[in-house]
Amino acid sequence: METETAFPVLARADQLTKVYGDPPVQNTVVDAVTVSVRANELTLLMGPSGSGKTTLLMMMAGLVDVSAGRVELFGTNITGRSIAKAPGIRRHRLGFIFQHYNLFPALTALENVAEVLRLKGVAAADAYAEAEKTLQAVGLGDRLQHRPAMLSGGQQQRVAIARALAGNPALIIGDEPTAALDTKTGQKVVALLKQTVGPERGVLLVTHDPRLEPHADRILRIEDGRITADEDKHA
Repeated sequence: METETAFPVLARADQLTKVYGDPPVQNTVVDAVTVSVRANELTLLMGPSGSGKTTLLMMMAGLVDVSAGRVELFGTNITGRSIAKAPGIRRHRLGFIFQHYNLFPALTALENVAEVLRLKGVAAADAYAEAEKTLQAVGLGDRLQHRPAMLSGGQQQRVAIARALAGNPALIIGDEPTAALDTKTGQKVVALLKQTVGPERGVLLVTHDPRLEPHADRILRIEDGRITADEDKHA
């Protein structure tokens, strides 16, 4: 299903499989998937609930162990290596948007985003300036000093998106990044993510929302743990 491209491969799954449970009671959630995520594309991974899309996404990001197969990020084999053991990849080249936000509860919105930049080695003054600019871009310029408990679910999701955008990572991976957003805000956020796409940068989003399809360059469809279609929207 994969096609040749002049743009670099940012992430690759090779015969990737995830099985939960022990014999004789096992559940194969992802079944021998081989697929690549390329630069210059906003790729959607779509499928019904229970199709394995979030598990595949998490394995490709190095956040869930694989049962079989191989995962590469930016040409580096991360199979069997947690992100904690490959901090350079996560800190400098990968931005992840968690469906349930994963914000630091004691930090303000501004501090949540700035902390990511500080971990990338950005000086404090520059980190706060960029964090403010990024939060303004997602419509939270008036919520900079609010902690997560003071924000709505949609606002927390936008902080999570700003945090993933911070530092211009080569690959942004998102798990249902618009699930907590109204239609208008969701469309704005996806348009913002689309703007980050370029010859060395790409975006991979898990979603079940067909309203995001017009923004996609490529759509991967998954059912029962297998990729059933790989649609190039510009072919």
